[in-house]
Amino acid sequence: MKLISCHVTNFGKLSNFDYNFNDGLNIISEHNGWGKTTFADFIRAMLYSLPANRARNLKDNLRKKYKPWNAEIFGGSLVFEVDGKTYRIERTFGLTESEDTFKLYDEKTNKISTDYSSNVGYELFGFDSESFSKTTYLPQLDLKIDLTDNISAKLNNLTQDKDDVSSFNNAISLIDEKRKYYQKTGDRGRYFELIKQNNELEAQKEVFSGLSTTVERLRIDRKNLKSKIDNL
Repeated sequence: MKLISCHVTNFGKLSNFDYNFNDGLNIISEHNGWGKTTFADFIRAMLYSLPANRARNLKDNLRKKYKPWNAEIFGGSLVFEVDGKTYRIERTFGLTESEDTFKLYDEKTNKISTDYSSNVGYELFGFDSESFSKTTYLPQLDLKIDLTDNISAKLNNLTQDKDDVSSFNNAISLIDEKRKYYQKTGDRGRYFELIKQNNELEAQKEVFSGLSTTVERLRIDRKNLKSKIDNL
C-alpha cells in the first residue's frame, strides 16, 4: 500500500491543505503548533474513521478536538495505491458516527468502488486502529509502544484467520520435513549421503590429479623418443 496524496478540507487547524507524498521517506519539518500531529491523525482518520467517544476531554474526544469551529465540512480525502490500482477515500465526520460519510472511488475512472469498505484500514493492514496507533503510527506526545491483543496475535501467528494459521503450520511442517530429510542419523540421511559423495569426489580428484601428472610425463617421453627417432 502506498500513499499518493491527500486533501484536508477541514480537520483541526488544517484547512484546505494539500499534500503529495513522494516515494521513500517523507519528512515534514515545521515549527511546534504547525499541525504535524493533526496531519498524522487525519491520515489515520481517513483509514480508520474517528472513534466514537463522548468524553468531554478534548484529548480523549478526537471528534470534538478536530471539529472546525465554523460550520464547514469536517473531513477530507486520501489517495492511495494498492497492487497497482489507485483509490480515493472521501470522509466527513460529525459528532457521532451516524453523522459520518464514507465513499471510495476508483481514482482512474472516478467511479464508486466496492473493493474496500469503510473499515479500509483493517482490510489493508489486518489490524485495528488501536494496533495501528501502537505500531505504524506513533504520536509525538505518546511515544510509547504497547502490545495489543491484535498485535500479539499477529506476532505469534495466532490470528483467527484460518489462512494465517494454516500457512504457519504448513511452513513448520515443510521445515521439519526438510530437517528430517537432511539430518544425519547413523549412516542414513541426505546429509550422510552428501558427505559420502563428497569423499568419493575428493578421491576421484586425487586419482585424476595423479593421471594428469602421468599423462604430462608420457607426453614429454613421447617427445624425447620422437627426437631420438629423427636422429636415427
